Amino acid sequence: MQPNQRRGRPASLMVFLTLALLLGLLAAYVGVMHAIVDVSRIGGNHDANERDAAYSYLHLVFLAGSAAIGFGAGKWLNGLGIAFGTLFVIVVAVGMLAVQLSSYSLACHGHNDIVRHWQCD
Repeated sequence: MQPNQRRGRPASLMVFLTLALLLGLLAAYVGVMHAIVDVSRIGGNHDANERDAAYSYLHLVFLAGSAAIGFGAGKWLNGLGIAFGTLFVIVVAVGMLAVQLSSYSLACHGHNDIVRHWQCD
């Protein structure tokens, strides 16, 4: 009796699809952050609690969405849904951090309001 071996997709397809999905998620993150930049303005229509809630929900939705998309892609590509879900969450979380840190650095050099409004000292 042969064990049930699942045949995965070609490696080139796995790499291409993984990179395309990750880049798409990060581009969507930057786009949504840019779209709600008015929420982060101090003295605007939103108080601190609303700003914190908006950013908390946005980041949680993106991390949960990246886990679900990664799981689905991994399950379809080669049956490794949890591994791909974990990979997607880690890469998207690091990408979120990189976007925030780079936008802060740019804001302190005169290019504010790219993904949020920063106040530099």
